[in-house]
Amino acid sequence: MSVEKAQELLGDKLKKKDKQDRWGEFHKALKKMGLTDDVPDDLVKLLMTTKIPWFYLPTTAEIWQTFLQKILDHHQKPLVLPKDIDLTEPKTDQEVESFRKSVLSGVKGKMDGKGQSTVKGQQYFKLLEPLKKEILDGRLTSNFRLETLFKMKSPRLLNAFEVQGLTGEKTQNVKGKLEDERIEAEDDLFPEIGKRREEDKDEKIAPVLRPRYAALNFKGYPHGAAPRNDYGLSFMVLKDEVKKNATITAGDTFDAKHLGAFTLDEKGVDALLWSIAKSDLNFGGNLMEDYAALLKKDEYDPGETYFDAQIHQDLDIRRDVEAIYVSTAEMSLFNVDLKTVDELIKNLTGGVFVRQEG
Repeated sequence: MSVEKAQELLGDKLKKKDKQDRWGEFHKALKKMGLTDDVPDDLVKLLMTTKIPWFYLPTTAEIWQTFLQKILDHHQKPLVLPKDIDLTEPKTDQEVESFRKSVLSGVKGKMDGKGQSTVKGQQYFKLLEPLKKEILDGRLTSNFRLETLFKMKSPRLLNAFEVQGLTGEKTQNVKGKLEDERIEAEDDLFPEIGKRREEDKDEKIAPVLRPRYAALNFKGYPHGAAPRNDYGLSFMVLKDEVKKNATITAGDTFDAKHLGAFTLDEKGVDALLWSIAKSDLNFGGNLMEDYAALLKKDEYDPGETYFDAQIHQDLDIRRDVEAIYVSTAEMSLFNVDLKTVDELIKNLTGGVFVRQEG
């Protein structure tokens, strides 16, 4: 069908619900794909009938193009269950564990002294204090695209640098300049990581020493803490035991240099909220206002500030994940049936997880 007809049919789905021009970027993606004269009917029908939350739809032409191409590819050639999954229990590396403890100790050291100062800072802190219980009670979640599970060869959840070393492929989190930006961000937040990298002659440290990532679902959103298109509508809920080896930042790790990272315990959350309260005074921004607004919000908005989480330990789905939620919308988009999902998760976890209805 024509682009005009596609726009007419998809108008409600792509209309602006925030400041992003989703239709404009969708149209650009179609041009790049050479589909301006004839948009596949099946593609339009799939986007129309699938219950996709508005915030999951891409906001750039590049992401739209990748998203649409994957949909087309998977409907022509369905995803295949991975073979030879390695279910070997991971061995504890004492040197790695010792280094990770030093990273957490470094975070705690930097937190000291991040307390009250000015009267205005104290007023801001009182405004934010109701967030404290929500943050402490919030669950760590890791959003993923359903197709990602089909690429896994073991139940271990890896960081982008480990994936690159294992497969030779760069994930979107370390493509192009993002790789250098992530290295710089982690070096700034975790001095022990930066120091180790400087000591290594090749200026790189072992990927296993770098953190894995999640986000804090302190508002209890039904699609996890970060159900954006670049992460996914499906998600895993990490066990609360993981929190003792986690740090959090106000917003994305890339943008957390000024405020720093904080441990996910009472002392750390207090220091985090004090830092946010003082952020307007120190950096001239509006971060405090953004988080104060979250006290009243109960619907996910990808434009809102959130809490990124860095996990300083190995993650194994069988040991560290409490539940896995698979999006039926992604099942439709990527042409995967329920039986295949059941078999995939069973194989990937050695039968640890069993599907529950609802």
